[in-house]
Amino acid sequence: LPEFLDPVLAYLSENLPPPAYSLLISFLSHGLALASALLTLAHSLLFDSSNWNAQTLLPPLIAFLTAYLAILSLYRTTAWIIRTSFWFIKWGSLLAAIAAGAGWMLADGGNALGGRGAANTIAGVVLDMMNGETGKQSRGSRQRKRPKAWDSFEAHRDWQFNEKQAEKDSKNDAQVLMDNILSATGSAITGSNWWGFLSG
Repeated sequence: LPEFLDPVLAYLSENLPPPAYSLLISFLSHGLALASALLTLAHSLLFDSSNWNAQTLLPPLIAFLTAYLAILSLYRTTAWIIRTSFWFIKWGSLLAAIAAGAGWMLADGGNALGGRGAANTIAGVVLDMMNGETGKQSRGSRQRKRPKAWDSFEAHRDWQFNEKQAEKDSKNDAQVLMDNILSATGSAITGSNWWGFLSG
């Protein structure tokens, strides 16, 4: 680089981080090489037209192409690094948010304190909206309100017993429904002609 740029470069080296300063120096050196090669080529083409030969035209042309390709490579590499970094930041943030949401929904199950968990609460809200007021009334009639912390231990014990009974009843209803479905499916399969053909 020319000597008249030394004060500016000294100031920039003190105030810029080393990678940015190195990038600036390489860009300036390639830019000055490009400009000087272009000026030399233009001078030899315009003012020395009588001396046009390969020895006078090829060196500035090669220097021009080399400097141009170096600057182009520097630009494309830097732009690619920046685009790739933003791509990783964007998709990494999206995948992390999806994973965090899924983990929160799946890990927040019911607990011993009577909490139903986020997934159960959201499912209950959706079912209430689908069932309307009758579903809310029927659900409210089955569940009792949880006693407060200052209530007696007996009230808490009774509430836990009633909640466990309600869970058992709902599980029994589901089991009866599954048994009915399986028996109906079994009778439909055994009553059809293809079952007799396969078994006989």
